[in-house]
Amino acid sequence: MAKNDTASLTPEQANDVKNSDAYSFQGTKFPLPDGFTVAREDLPDWRLAHFAVILPVFPGALTSMDDTEWAPGRFRGIKSIEVPVWDAEAAAYRRATDIPRHLLDKAAYHYTPRVFLKGAHSRFRSPLDESVGAEAVDAVGGASECSPKHTRHKTSVCARRLLFRPDITPENGKTPPEDPRQKTRPGAEFVLVDDPEVLAAVGGSTRNLERFQGRALHNPHARISLACVEHLQYSGPGLRRIGTEDTEGTEGTANTANTAFQNDFLVFHVVAEHCSSAALEAISKSLFRSRNRVPLLPEYTPNPTHITEVRKENLLSLLLARFGETIGNTSLAFGNGGGLRWAQEKDGLTAGNPYTTITAIPAREGLELPQRMQQPGEQDLGPWTVHDAWAWFLATRADLFQPELTALDQHSLDASRVQLFRDWTVHSDENGLAVVRRAPIENANNFFWIHTGTRLVDLAILVRRADKYLAQMAKQLRAMTFGSTEIDQLRLKDEWSDDDIQKASSTLRRSLRNFEALQTELVVFRDHLWYESVSGRPVDTAVLRHMLLATGTRDNFDEIVSELELRKDIYATQADSIQVALDTVRRQKAQEKEEREKEQERQERRREAEEQERREALNINIAIAGLALAVPGLIDLWPRADDSHTEFWISLVVVLAIGAVLFSRLRSQGVFGRKD
Repeated sequence: MAKNDTASLTPEQANDVKNSDAYSFQGTKFPLPDGFTVAREDLPDWRLAHFAVILPVFPGALTSMDDTEWAPGRFRGIKSIEVPVWDAEAAAYRRATDIPRHLLDKAAYHYTPRVFLKGAHSRFRSPLDESVGAEAVDAVGGASECSPKHTRHKTSVCARRLLFRPDITPENGKTPPEDPRQKTRPGAEFVLVDDPEVLAAVGGSTRNLERFQGRALHNPHARISLACVEHLQYSGPGLRRIGTEDTEGTEGTANTANTAFQNDFLVFHVVAEHCSSAALEAISKSLFRSRNRVPLLPEYTPNPTHITEVRKENLLSLLLARFGETIGNTSLAFGNGGGLRWAQEKDGLTAGNPYTTITAIPAREGLELPQRMQQPGEQDLGPWTVHDAWAWFLATRADLFQPELTALDQHSLDASRVQLFRDWTVHSDENGLAVVRRAPIENANNFFWIHTGTRLVDLAILVRRADKYLAQMAKQLRAMTFGSTEIDQLRLKDEWSDDDIQKASSTLRRSLRNFEALQTELVVFRDHLWYESVSGRPVDTAVLRHMLLATGTRDNFDEIVSELELRKDIYATQADSIQVALDTVRRQKAQEKEEREKEQERQERRREAEEQERREALNINIAIAGLALAVPGLIDLWPRADDSHTEFWISLVVVLAIGAVLFSRLRSQGVFGRKD
């Protein structure tokens, strides 16, 4: 394919971040409105702020939606932002293209700086790229799903986005192919009433806003727009379920089988333009808690001049409603804490708290502190800068009620600030990450405005997935009793039956198997979800480590590891104790069995001896009877006067010989002389 031949690109090829011919197309643009003209004193404080609101959602909540208009892959970020130029002749800030060329210090394109996207594949090395699902994130080959091939643990990632403004855009005179999914949708842009009195009235819960109708708009260019909504699904690795000792099954039952570990997210990309500091505060609050409102005009118009009506809206709820109107009813709503509730989920639970990555770019020098951080008199910032204060305010998602204001000292700065750059400051908190530019836009050092809403969102979601996995492991540890209750109940018995021994042995094997499963899960977790650095990316590494600390995920991991190590020793002792008890019972059973067998053998020998004596006694009786029967024969053989004595004497000798032999045997066997 020729390098400049873009006409032959298909929409899928143009959407593929790894496709070098589509490299310059990636990202959305934010130009100035036509005819932009603002006096010096009316130039808004902030040129642009990008909020990527990461919302956990219940798996299955969006399964029935029509996804034909969803593009594969993640949001491509912000590619270019046009900034106004001071026109001395007009005494106003205007678009560079509207100013005569000879009045410009630089070429017009210098005032529309560009940043090109780094895809997940190019930014993250293996195996981190597989853990974040780089193939799906970058829509390689036009696919929205991927499954890593170099692991035996079943995992998959699905990434798709619903665009409200195109993020595949023309560049350098080249135009991407037409794609019906890349279009500007109506109803996703709102006019913000950026008026100090109106903002104060709405923030103070004033109900009567009719008095502002007809007032000229103080800042007619203030806008809030929904750029994109992402639906991200992460499946795996498998996670075993371990119940309590009452619900644990026996060996081979289904409760020990691997079950799916699913994480679903909606990511709302919201952009605010040409806002005052007070308006940016209100927007930040409204994108975190449903109790906070912003003033909007009822309808969007390109060039409004007056306030027709002021509508108090919570941005989270408003944007969710616009999203629902686009894809159909989702049965989703925001809870008081900012998390998403699903109508089909019982007890009104939310899927989890939101986490937001924010990029804020000022339009002017000399910003003031956020209103909540201002104090009467001169403000001593100490080691902080005003941009640090804004980054802290945005990262903590602070509003009127929480969190507690930080002290502006070195300790609090070290705890909040991730890193300080020449043109940017980065702060992190449990609720978000804020990257604030320290000066108005120049045509250099602008990488963060595309990076924060893309690759840093990948890292934020990875941390959230890791934290959820650790939370499940903690539940398993609490549920695991190692069968101690069952064993203790058996120990109270005076005697153990064979069933008792079998039950104790089975309990021990099941407990050891469950603990082994927990140890295996920790290994799998480290392979797939636990990272403490991003290889070759020091900035990403610093952000990731601070995210782990600020969200408590680092502490949760350390606690799980130490708990497993502690329980390994405790369970080893318990297992040895139980095994000793089982061995003792088995030895006792074996000894008892051996004694029973010996007793049976003795009884058998006794019975055999008695039987032998009985037989011998019978033989003796028979012999005596035979001798007795021989006497009449001898008498008959007694010689008469005329007979010979030979037969008699022979018979007598035979009888006497037999009697002598019989007597000798009886004597040798102790029949005679034995005392019973």
